Amino acid sequence: MGRIVLAYHGCDITTRDGFVRGQITPEISENRYDWLGKGLYFFEGDWKRALNLANFAHSHPDLFLTQKPIATPAVVGTVLDVDRWLDLTTQEGIEDFTRAAEAVVRGSAENGEPQPENKAAYVGDKDLLHRAFDKAACDMVHAWRERACKDAFQRMDTASVVAYAPYQAARGAYEQGE
Repeated sequence: MGRIVLAYHGCDITTRDGFVRGQITPEISENRYDWLGKGLYFFEGDWKRALNLANFAHSHPDLFLTQKPIATPAVVGTVLDVDRWLDLTTQEGIEDFTRAAEAVVRGSAENGEPQPENKAAYVGDKDLLHRAFDKAACDMVHAWRERACKDAFQRMDTASVVAYAPYQAARGAYEQGE
């Protein structure tokens, strides 16, 4: 059963206007700070927070907090209808993330490589905006689910194909600032 979500994206006014006019389509983001995995990033139900991000990115272009520089901060809204979530605000999502995080740590150790690390994007960044570890764990959850779905498809196990269909969206609580 789907869930309807009002979602807002902070961006430049030219991007907003291009979306609204149908002149441009959203591009999948794969930035190093996209901690929930590749996709489109929105603030759920909070246009002011999206505008705050756009304003902050505009004031700090050297931090590369957005895919494109923001000359004039704006917000574009959308309605999402999502059936399958990686929801890090639920116990199930937290457990999936925890298993994946443990696998990232083990894999790094087994390969003799340093594990990905959440790091500050700038001096004074207490939120650790560059979340390489969190991204690696979320990417692992998505990869496991995709693999389980493909395996189920090969076995022609319809119930498991449905149960493990790739997530359409991911959501998580994200504390910002004080």
